[in-house]
Amino acid sequence: MTRWRVVLDTNVLISAYQFGGKPAQILQLAESESFVSLASGPLKSELARILAEKFLMPRSLVLATCTAFWQIAEWIEPKTPCNLCPDEADNRVLECAIEGSADFIVTGDHHLLDLASAVDCILLKPAPFLAFLQSTPFKSSSAGHS
Repeated sequence: MTRWRVVLDTNVLISAYQFGGKPAQILQLAESESFVSLASGPLKSELARILAEKFLMPRSLVLATCTAFWQIAEWIEPKTPCNLCPDEADNRVLECAIEGSADFIVTGDHHLLDLASAVDCILLKPAPFLAFLQSTPFKSSSAGHS
């Protein structure tokens, strides 16, 4: 069975680490490799920066907190710049998804959610993604990207 390819937006990972709830459930599924988590250097840097600057986490705690996710992620090196979104950081999410042939982007960001018709993957908020994943854990050979 083929696993779904998913980019978790930084806001979902921050919510998982800081507040729990459905984003934390998704992170647990990611860390247990229930789906293929796609990540990139720019997304890693943004996550580390926000946890350190906004949530005042020492860099050593950021590393300890995020390492499990970073170790299971499939690392993508986007080569083609994307400028679909007015928020420059959101373009890094799109680049990772496009280059990594993502099936899903999981985000709470309205800038990204508004682009659903412009990208070749499904954009969902955490709750609908979690519900989908629980009902359809694997993709069939005819679903998603080849």
